[in-house]
Amino acid sequence: MASQLINQLTQPFNPKDFKDEFSEKLMQVIEEKAKGKGAKVKQMKPTTTTTTIDLMESLKASLKTSSRKKAS
Repeated sequence: MASQLINQLTQPFNPKDFKDEFSEKLMQVIEEKAKGKGAKVKQMKPTTTTTTIDLMESLKASLKTSSRKKAS
């Protein structure tokens, strides 16, 4: 079943379907710096979440609820 799914979703690799945007932007920054211009690079803001989930506790809780429901 897994092999059949993989075969259905597999396509031939065509490098023309992909564009390397990172290298292009990096080259632009390098060229601007070489000309003496300041690089225009966006500063990324760090993302943090205020809520965290304890995965082990969630797993234990799900096992407790599933053990109560017995298969018939």
